[in-house]
Amino acid sequence: MARRDAWDVSILVSPDLRARRRMEFKTAKSMSFPLLPESRAAVPSGKSQVRAFSVDTLPVQACRREAPQRLQGRARLVRNVFAALVACFMGATDGLSLGGLIFPSSPEHPNHEYQALGMSIGLLTTLVANTGGLLGSEFSFGVAGASIPTVIIFAEHFKRMGPGKCSTIYFMAAVSSMLVGVCIWLVGWLKLARLVKACPFVIYGGFMAGTGAVLLQYALNLMTPGFTSLTDPASYGCLADTQLLQLWVPGAVAGVGMFALRATNVKVPRIPQDLLIPAVLLAEALSFCGWMLVTGRGLEEARAQGLLFNVTLPEHPVFYRVWTKHFDPSGPKVDWQEFAAPSFWLTVVNAACISVLTAVMNIFGTMAATRFRVDIDREMMLHGIYNVGSGALSGLTANMVMSFSITCRTLGADGQQFQVLLFVFSGLVFLFGDYVVAVIPKLLPGSVLIWLSAELMAFWVWNALRFLRPYEYCLVWIMIGLYVVMGTAPMMLFGFIAVAGIVQAQLATLPVIRTRQTLAGKLRSSRRTSR
Repeated sequence: MARRDAWDVSILVSPDLRARRRMEFKTAKSMSFPLLPESRAAVPSGKSQVRAFSVDTLPVQACRREAPQRLQGRARLVRNVFAALVACFMGATDGLSLGGLIFPSSPEHPNHEYQALGMSIGLLTTLVANTGGLLGSEFSFGVAGASIPTVIIFAEHFKRMGPGKCSTIYFMAAVSSMLVGVCIWLVGWLKLARLVKACPFVIYGGFMAGTGAVLLQYALNLMTPGFTSLTDPASYGCLADTQLLQLWVPGAVAGVGMFALRATNVKVPRIPQDLLIPAVLLAEALSFCGWMLVTGRGLEEARAQGLLFNVTLPEHPVFYRVWTKHFDPSGPKVDWQEFAAPSFWLTVVNAACISVLTAVMNIFGTMAATRFRVDIDREMMLHGIYNVGSGALSGLTANMVMSFSITCRTLGADGQQFQVLLFVFSGLVFLFGDYVVAVIPKLLPGSVLIWLSAELMAFWVWNALRFLRPYEYCLVWIMIGLYVVMGTAPMMLFGFIAVAGIVQAQLATLPVIRTRQTLAGKLRSSRRTSR
């Protein structure tokens, strides 16, 4: 594989600013988080450490395998159909898992209907986001889905609003997606993506690790409604109840198993590494069906035991509820005062910042891992457009998913044909999504959330030991604690303060700045002496 030169586009780089560097290609896996910052040992002692802390300085990694050979005719169609089916399966699982989190519940307000509606909204989000390729994205193999960190930020805000305001949450989620989409579009239009890329790595890592911890909380609550918080001792007593073990233990074991398969790089006969996660999820579904057949349980009996979502199997597709529910006269009215609350606008600002950074990370990460060059600002504007469209259609925030895209690239996704197939399959899943929600076991989305939680926590906490200084590692844990205990606003405020401190401290170590400070001091001293 030939190596290519590329310009270093970092904002905060050590002199010489015009110097060119050679990309270092390393092996990377799809369906995981392949990018890591430079190890402390890899940075010369006399060199500024700004780039070691910056998202911009993640070392470029690429799959050693070349892109699959371009095919024609039926062979190309078959490969694109398979890649689109895999992408649709991953995107639908992602949408179902995250969509079920936006509406809080309680014994007084179980909100089963709204939770099912949230899953349909998640599928709609996947459908709208995957129009990016049809709208002109340069990633011919790109796959988009609901934005994990942004959805979690809004879910935390909706949880504080309470389960009695689902109509307000329903409308607020759509408005929030549109506002975030406008912010993303502005970043692309103003050509600020490369500046955003210079965010200190430790701050983004602290937020993502906190997101992993909160995902664990939501996963356990999804499978066992009695579990409310990681900080509530009574919740752990609920998990220890022997009658409830069947609700969460299988999903937890499956989620940890998926993480272990990816972390240990286990080779499974006849199953490519890129398809391990879909294969495990399919095995979960088949095992659950087999268990129901062996024990003689029916769907309604399993639903009564809490193994399935408490929704009835529809007689005909009712996908249109994601729009008509807004006009349901029997539902509670929208509380417009919530939109004037400062907490709502602060949440939107926090979500916009994280959504922009997440989109930039996924775009640059995909570029680095596949050696595929695109116009980053144009892609950001496209992200903004389909987020506004998603919000206008009552969907959630979304972004291109690096791991899904790399997987499809490896499977041979090729051109506009793949994008059309992905859109068609995503549309079919959305149209018949209510049937899926009615029969899908809770352990399936629960295991996905636990897997994502383990991936985020392991990557940003365990792997961070290799390249973060002790005080930086402490910052990560402080942000996790603030996120879990106090919410996103205190965590984001702490993150912004830490960003300012880190950038100022690291800029002071640049040789040019140190020299200027020294020369300025000498000039002032010489003037005083001459007087």
